[in-house]
Amino acid sequence: MKPSRRPLCTTSRRHWVAALACAGLMPTLARAQSGLVVAAPLRVGLTPFLSPRTLLVSYEPLRLHLQTRMGRAIEFFSARDFRAFLEFARQPDQPITMMPVHLALMLVEDAGFKLLARSTLESPLALWAPPETLKALSAPGALAGRRIAILDPHTLAALKLERWRAEQGLQATLSMRPYSNLGAAVLALRRGEVDAVLTPETALRELSDAAGADLQRLVDLGAIPTPCWVAGPAAKADDAAAFRAALLSFQGAGDRSSTARYVSAVPADFARWRPYAAIARERLRETPPAR
Repeated sequence: MKPSRRPLCTTSRRHWVAALACAGLMPTLARAQSGLVVAAPLRVGLTPFLSPRTLLVSYEPLRLHLQTRMGRAIEFFSARDFRAFLEFARQPDQPITMMPVHLALMLVEDAGFKLLARSTLESPLALWAPPETLKALSAPGALAGRRIAILDPHTLAALKLERWRAEQGLQATLSMRPYSNLGAAVLALRRGEVDAVLTPETALRELSDAAGADLQRLVDLGAIPTPCWVAGPAAKADDAAAFRAALLSFQGAGDRSSTARYVSAVPADFARWRPYAAIARERLRETPPAR
């Protein structure tokens, strides 16, 4: 049984018509009503690192750009977690997906996916904490016994933290607590449930209402690439080519993943992340834990 999902943008006729009107696509709708054949909406999956609402707001400029350039409606989707997200990506009705690079490598190698484009951004990855606790947590040995909020354990960020934790000899004392999205992780930090949050800086900047604006870098864990874009095995070649061309023409710029520019890519561009793809592959083969 496939997991259920809902699009990030509403699918009711009234809201869909309003969205088309705002995007200047009412002529397309008029042709549909007159009986002419028009392209069905293209469904695109987004990596679930933010809440659905925040993802929708952050990526709306990109969606509108793609919609205008391709001349068809674009629907963005996400998922409750990475296991469901990866299952959605394999479904024929979701031909295009924004994907973390190590998982993209895994799907290209194992499941016939094709890499469409990569982001030009690499994001600093760090543990972040509020100013009032930064000094105490920065002391030697202070992270022993502490709790770190992470997103899904299969994310590249979480896998890098695991490696760093092992290098520091903190496997048994520094715990990693998963949360559904970054907003939930930051809220847990405010409530005192955890001592720090693991996130790339680009994701932190995407949070609405400056929720993480005061957080400061506690531990620098290097840099990781922001997500890339892949086409599933069932994607039509014309759809993939049109999406890729529209994506490469996006003139975003800035320090957030939703405003990144994109360039052509091949799997070799991500070769250094292959060890993390191997870890994710093995873990995803394991039976999901009981909920």
